[in-house]
Amino acid sequence: MTDAKSAKKTWTRALAGSAVTVVLAASGCSAAPAQPSPVKTDQTAAPTPPAAADIGPQIRAIEADFEVAVGAVAIRDDGRIVDHDGDARMPYASTMKVFMAAALLATASPEERGTNVRWTPSQIDAAGYSPVTSEHLDDGLSLDALAEAAVRDSDNTAANLVMESLDGPAAVQDFLRARGDTTTVVTAYEPELNVVVPGSDDNTSTPSALATSLKSLFDGDSLDPRSRDTLLDWMSGNASGDALIRAAAPSGWIVADKSGGAGGVRNDVAVVTTGSGERIYIAILTAKTDPDAAYDDEVVEQVARVMLAEF
Repeated sequence: MTDAKSAKKTWTRALAGSAVTVVLAASGCSAAPAQPSPVKTDQTAAPTPPAAADIGPQIRAIEADFEVAVGAVAIRDDGRIVDHDGDARMPYASTMKVFMAAALLATASPEERGTNVRWTPSQIDAAGYSPVTSEHLDDGLSLDALAEAAVRDSDNTAANLVMESLDGPAAVQDFLRARGDTTTVVTAYEPELNVVVPGSDDNTSTPSALATSLKSLFDGDSLDPRSRDTLLDWMSGNASGDALIRAAAPSGWIVADKSGGAGGVRNDVAVVTTGSGERIYIAILTAKTDPDAAYDDEVVEQVARVMLAEF
C-alpha cells in the first residue's frame, strides 16, 4: 500500500509529465506542480472566524488507505475555511457542469433559455453518457431543460449543447474569469473534458478555486435570486451524490451537489446548509494514484465527514 506522501507525489509526477499520460475514460458522472494561486475569499465584511483544527493527519490517513490523492476546501458563509491541499491542481470532470449551467442562467434571458433545441444521434454517440437527451431525439428540449439535465443527470450531450449556446468552453472560462477565478481552465466539450495530459492545465482546477467560485454563485451578485434558486434546485436532484458529501452530512443538514467521476477520479462540489441555516461551500477532488484504478465513492464520503466535523 502506498503511503499518503508517496500517493501525492505519484499524482504530482503524472501531471508534471512523467512517462504516464493520464487519460480519464469518458463518464457522465463524472496533484500537482506549483500553479497560479486561486482566488481568495473576500472576508472583509465578516468577523475573523476561528482557526480550523489541523485535519491533515486524518486526510493523509484516508489517502494512504485508499491510495488516492485528495484536495479539499470548505468555506462557510462567515469566511471560515477548512483546507487540505486546496491549491493542488487536479481534474474537475463533470463538476464543471454546474458552472456551465450557471453561465447560462447568468447570460441568457428567460426567453432565450426557453428556446427549443434539437440534436442528432451522432451528437449523442460522440458525447457518451446521455440518459435524458437520448430520450428526446424526436422533440428536443429547451436550453433550461438541457442545463437541468446536465446538472441533475450529468447528461453529456446536454452539457455540450449548453456550451454551444454560450459559444463554447471558452465562454464558461470567461464566466469564471469575470468572477475572479484565474485558476480553472475550461477548453473542451464532453467527453474530452475528462482528459488530462501531463504538462497541461487543461480540464483542471483546484479545490480552492472551485469552492470559491461556487460560493460566488450563491453569495454574491453572479446570479439573480431566481437563478440562484433554480441552480440550487437542479443540484438538489443529483442522485449520484447520495454516496458522496450528502452521505457524510449530519442529520438535518441539506446537501445540494454536483458530482464528477472518470477513471480513477471522483469529485464532488456542494452547497451544504446546516441545521441552523448557515451555508458551507465545499469542493472535494480525489484521484487514484494508479490511473488504471476505478474511483471509490467512500473516499469522498470520508473526506467530507472530516471536513464537515470542523463546522
